[in-house]
Amino acid sequence: MSGPIVRPLRERFEERYTPEPNTGCWLWLGAYGGFRGERAQIYEGGRHQSASHIALALAGRPLPTGLWALHRCDQPACVNPDHLFAGTPKDNMVDMVRKNRHDPHRGEHSTAAKLDWATVEEIRRLKGVVSELNLSKRYGMAPSSIHKILTGKAWRVG
Repeated sequence: MSGPIVRPLRERFEERYTPEPNTGCWLWLGAYGGFRGERAQIYEGGRHQSASHIALALAGRPLPTGLWALHRCDQPACVNPDHLFAGTPKDNMVDMVRKNRHDPHRGEHSTAAKLDWATVEEIRRLKGVVSELNLSKRYGMAPSSIHKILTGKAWRVG
């Protein structure tokens, strides 16, 4: 009895993108995953791997451990190795700021804010008086979000 036939990685990779003629980007049509579901992925070696990393490896430029595939084109769906370069997470942040792709609005000025500073201060005053679970119910937040506020990992000053 033989196992399933596995097609070569290059073949599977090449059928999962479409060239965009105006920009030269290769737009990923395959799976997405990761922290916010925004990372192009392909299944290889028994796990999902970054399609951008695979693109660079197939182009003969594999990324060293710890480096990320950054996009010159600023198109997260692009897997064209000519549009990708190696960088650290810090390089990625510097690139984002240089290209003005960051949201300078933090805290209550963020478009994603569900709280204001007065509410955050109120939550912090209740630390140890009201449980994190009850605070999360009271303010309609996930317990993990309340925990981040109470430990200073979210809504930091400065």
